[in-house]
Parts: sequence; C-alpha cells; structure tokens
Amino acid sequence: MKHVLRSDHIISPLGFNTSENYSKIFAGESGITFFDDSKFIPGGYHAAKINENRIDEAFYELTSSSDFTRLEKMMILAVNGALKDLGIDLQRTGLVVSTTKGNIDLLGSNRFTED
Repeated sequence: MKHVLRSDHIISPLGFNTSENYSKIFAGESGITFFDDSKFIPGGYHAAKINENRIDEAFYELTSSSDFTRLEKMMILAVNGALKDLGIDLQRTGLVVSTTKGNIDLLGSNRFTED
C-alpha cells in the first residue's frame, strides 16, 4: 500500500514558513520594498527580496557548513521545515522538491566542471 503525505514550507520575503506567509498576505502585507541601490537601476528599485542575513541565521541553526549557494540554503531550510511536521521514516520516503527559481548564483561558475 502506498501512502501519500503532503507538506509544504514557503520561504519568501514575507516569512520563513507557510503560516507566516499566509498570515501576512491575509493582513494585506507585501514583501515588496524599495531598495536604494543604483547598481541595477538609477535611483533604486522596488523588489521582493529575501533578507540574506535571515537566511544565514536560519541555516546556521541546522549546520555550520557554508558551502551552499543562497538557493541551496533556502531549499534545505524548506525541506527541513516540511519534513519536521511529518514524522516519517526518511529511509523509505520519496521527496519531490520544486522551485520557481533557478540557481542563478552558479551562473558563470565552474562549480560542477570536472578537473
């Protein structure tokens, strides 16, 4: 008999779990803020960016390893959060992970090339 369990864990500028995200959305909050950074657009820009320090703080509660990109850290945090709620045997569990973003931190790198 196959069992299907579903769990989710949203990491966004609004929060670091699904309930925090939903609460802020229903309260009318937005993750879009103004960034006074002319590096990309003169005069700054509005964007929904996840605070890098918050990612690192949450990630280092799991491990002290720093050999991960920003996306990899967020994926590990999301998977860890989703699995915490399930209490399942990870040796007998399939896992599907999805994201709407690619790992742009690796663009132009040779991290996966063979020596």
